Amino acid sequence: MKVWDIGGQVQYRQEWGMYTKGCDCIIYLVDASNRAALSTAKKELHLLLEHRDINNIPLLVVGNKIDVPGHMTEKEIIEGMNLDYITTNAWAVVMISALQGINVTGVVDWLIKRSKE
Repeated sequence: MKVWDIGGQVQYRQEWGMYTKGCDCIIYLVDASNRAALSTAKKELHLLLEHRDINNIPLLVVGNKIDVPGHMTEKEIIEGMNLDYITTNAWAVVMISALQGINVTGVVDWLIKRSKE
């Protein structure tokens, strides 16, 4: 498994396409408690998906921090990230709280399912 945690580091964003070459899936983490950052997350995801090398690589959008009151719902993330417009990659959304361990198994289950396809 090749894992890159490049987070919100602006200096690496233009290189994301390079880091994803040869990957079997992409996990894109979104802070579900930070509505103000959603437009940037959407823009960066769609820029990443412009790289033809990653067409057809499954995408999992993980909405983290569901333990924070007022967090976005799955529907809000789908709409806010324009996920319905992504047609080059199969995608799914899993809502979690990494801090409290809520639904982290949903991410693992998705990875296992994808490894069997």
